[in-house]
Amino acid sequence: MLVGRLSGVTIYANQAITPNLLATSAVGAEFSILSATETISPDSPIWRAVAVFVPKDRAVADNVEIGQRVDRFVTEQIDVLVPDDAGQLVVEPEPASGYVPGKATKITFEDIEILSKDDDADLYTLEVDLHQAEEISHLMAAKDLGDILNFSIALRPDGDNRLVDRSDYGETHDRIIKQYNLPIPSIIDLDVFQQPGSAPEPFVPGQAPATPAPTPDPEASPEASPEAAP
Repeated sequence: MLVGRLSGVTIYANQAITPNLLATSAVGAEFSILSATETISPDSPIWRAVAVFVPKDRAVADNVEIGQRVDRFVTEQIDVLVPDDAGQLVVEPEPASGYVPGKATKITFEDIEILSKDDDADLYTLEVDLHQAEEISHLMAAKDLGDILNFSIALRPDGDNRLVDRSDYGETHDRIIKQYNLPIPSIIDLDVFQQPGSAPEPFVPGQAPATPAPTPDPEASPEASPEAAP
């Protein structure tokens, strides 16, 4: 029975069709986990298919097609927890450890294939190994009801199957600030801040800006002025 089966390779007219040319054994299957050149053996990877939700703005603006390969990132909220007097874990009020609650992002899976996609639901079916499928299952189950797990994917160039050392990867706000030497916002004192329309003082690195002279009040009593003295 060949109707509804998915082929793994191009089948030409009048070519004899053998089982190794078919990618699936199930009628109506939309994709195959294994390619036509892959077989199952004791030493082969334990491949599985899993579906993940990735919004279009974190999926190359929905420009990822079936068969292309991607890298996947995870962004998670990290809370620094310590036991309170009752033994319950609570967010550390004064982080003496040097760590504070915040979001962290890191590349998790590399060079994974897109098996299928649902544009309406922003769902992507990925080919992963059993361990990766277990990790995805845990992350999805650990989220609160209605909360969305923050997955992102980056498209790989065709033919690029290089893997990277991920030990130095991973981003937090403080890492980005240190990496790019971003200026840190501070409170502005509007009473001494340079007002629009006045010439600014030249900036000298490492020196605090000069305090501008106060603007005279035209409604001030003339008795306070030296010129008003008899």
